[in-house]
Amino acid sequence: MQIPSQIRKTGRQILLLDNLFIVLGFYVVFLLVSTHFVSQVCWSALFVGFSLGFRQFVHKVLVYYWQWYC
Repeated sequence: MQIPSQIRKTGRQILLLDNLFIVLGFYVVFLLVSTHFVSQVCWSALFVGFSLGFRQFVHKVLVYYWQWYC
């Protein structure tokens, strides 16, 4: 069954907008988390940056592992 081109175009635009919100939201959350821990919890910026980087590294390794496993 063929999907009309107008519906495909609308679906593509919705997916791009959704992806934009996800990516921008991800970076905004990282900035808010780091700002909160540095200014209100009084952790050092080096420790917060290392923690967020380590979390990202573990996430990427686990994603790679599960893709290989499945």
